[in-house]
Amino acid sequence: FNLSAEYRRRGYSLTVGGSYTLVGNKISTSAVRYGDNGLPFIDYLNLEHLSVVSIDATLQKTWTSRSLGGLQTSFSYAFTHEETKGGGMMQYCPARPHTANTKLSWNKQWNRNSGTALTLTGRWLSRVSYDSMRMYEPFDLKRVSCPAYTLWRLHLSHQLLRSLQIQASMDNIFDYRPKIHSFNTPITSGRTFSVGVNIDLN
Repeated sequence: FNLSAEYRRRGYSLTVGGSYTLVGNKISTSAVRYGDNGLPFIDYLNLEHLSVVSIDATLQKTWTSRSLGGLQTSFSYAFTHEETKGGGMMQYCPARPHTANTKLSWNKQWNRNSGTALTLTGRWLSRVSYDSMRMYEPFDLKRVSCPAYTLWRLHLSHQLLRSLQIQASMDNIFDYRPKIHSFNTPITSGRTFSVGVNIDLN
């Protein structure tokens, strides 16, 4: 089930939406069991149902000037709640309940064949806690808590000629390095830089 509404006025755009999803017989895993040979094993099983409720909102604004170029900003927020019922060892790491994304972009066309674009994007994800299992005997449950984090990226591109474009970017501006590696930990080793050149041969 999905429901959304959108409102636009004087360069502003506001979109609000919500959804409810019900999944039956989701595949999960059992707690550790011991076979007749005394060795531990895990069974696959089906959860009775998984329900997901989400609410999101996005606000955008655009400014345009012949002398200064174009500027666009956006901010979005999403809330997610997951709930499972039925037999199973645990629910693997659920979605982080709160998520926010923002984007600020500027572009300027200097002449017919030359233009510059600068974009800053960022996202913030809230803390999430869940039950996991120690991978050694007695295979008891443990509480895992993944802290909130934020990642930012800056990207610059400049069109030198009609067929030549230079790009540069910096990922993970604040050099975030996760201390806990788990199911939804971001894959990053810290701040990175990249430079590239695009040549259009057509």
